[in-house]
This record gives sequence, structure tokens and C-alpha cells, in this order.
Amino acid sequence: MDELNNGTLTAAQRMRRLYWERKNNGLCTRCGKANKDGKAYCPECRAGKNEGRRQDRIFYAAHGLCTCCGKNIVFGEDRTCFECRAKDCVGRGRRDSDGMRKKNSEAFRRRCRVRSEQGLCVGCGRRKAAEGKKKCETCARRDTARSMKSYWKKKAVSGGIPRSERSLHGFCYICNDRLDRDGRVCSRCHERMKAGGGNHDADNYWKRDNEIAFRRNAGSRCDVATETARRIFLEAPYAGAFGSCNKQG
Repeated sequence: MDELNNGTLTAAQRMRRLYWERKNNGLCTRCGKANKDGKAYCPECRAGKNEGRRQDRIFYAAHGLCTCCGKNIVFGEDRTCFECRAKDCVGRGRRDSDGMRKKNSEAFRRRCRVRSEQGLCVGCGRRKAAEGKKKCETCARRDTARSMKSYWKKKAVSGGIPRSERSLHGFCYICNDRLDRDGRVCSRCHERMKAGGGNHDADNYWKRDNEIAFRRNAGSRCDVATETARRIFLEAPYAGAFGSCNKQG
């Protein structure tokens, strides 16, 4: 604090030092009030900042400016300029690099492990995890809603086509994605079937899948297979010897 008072630091250094002092002491980095939720800003400052950004975006859009930088003109129905989109692509490319993905994955696993050991939700890290779960009820409901939204969005791509007719309209019978090969399943599902050691014939795969789902002729086929195995065992050369041993015992 002496360096802050005697003026040996620049304005940017003083602001950076003050930011981290407030953050480490559990204070709002903007107004200095007590902040219990562990975030950089208190709820009041967050609400004010979000509202200010929203008003800025409305103003930029009304005047035909980029809603991101607010200085470049946009064309047509675009909301962001070419410069901001290029910067976003560069940043996304850096985040998607192999080294960055590995680093982020390790940090994510480490964060989840620490939160799980503390009994906190692995999603938000602020609330207690539900009984027997890794996430709190709020995060679990949010993830469920997100999954359902993705499911119905994917279902809407095919226009709600029944599963038995997906291949006729160019969609994979299993995952409902666009077909990229001949047959009823896409390349990804085909490779998954091969890796699983199942029958490589896609026709047999979806026929068996239908039988399991709708239980059509499943019982009769199991009875026939059981009867066939019993008949082969009884007609085998060693069947009589086994039967005599059992009688003697």
C-alpha cells in the first residue's frame, strides 16, 4: 500500500494492484463492497454493467454499427463487423488447438475433482451437490433443458420424420444426421458398429434394433435357439456318458 500512496506506480499498475487486493479479500473489484458469491463484481455492479452493455448494443444496432466494437459499420442483417468476426475466428482457433484443448481438459478435470471433494456442484462450484449426485439441482435442470433443446433441434432438422423412414429421406437411422454414405447409417455410426464387434451389415443392425425395441418375434426366436441348442447337446456323442454319470451319482 505504500507504493500506492507515494505515487511510484502508474495508474494502470495501481488499478491492477487494487483489483487483486479487493478480489483476494472477497470484495467487489468495482465498488469495494463485501462480495459473498466469489465473483469479481457484486450483484448490484453486475446488474448495472450488464444493463449498460445491453443499452450500448441497442444503440449500436439502431445506428448500423457493430454491436461488439461499436465503431465499424455493418451491412445487411449482420450484427458484428468483419474485423470483430476475424478476431473471434483467430481466438477460436487458438482455443481449439491441441495444446490448449489438453490444457483446458486438465484444468476442467482438476476443478471438478476439487469441487467434488468439497461436496460442491462440479458445474457452478457455488451450491452444494444434490444427494448422490455430482451437480446441484439448478445445474442439473439447466443441463437437462439444454439436452432436450438440442434433441428437439436435431429432430426438427429432419422435419420430425419417423425413425423407420429416416433413410428414405437421407438421414441416418441411428443418430438422425445426414447420410454421407450408401446405406441406412452414416459413416460415424458404421465405424461405431464395426468397433463394437457386431454385424457389419447395417440392414441386420436396424432389424435387430427394431426387434429389441418393439419385442417383435423376440420370444419365439429365443425359444427356437434354446430348443436347437438342447437338441444338439442331446444328440452329441458324449451326451449319454454325461447322463450315465449323473444317474450313478
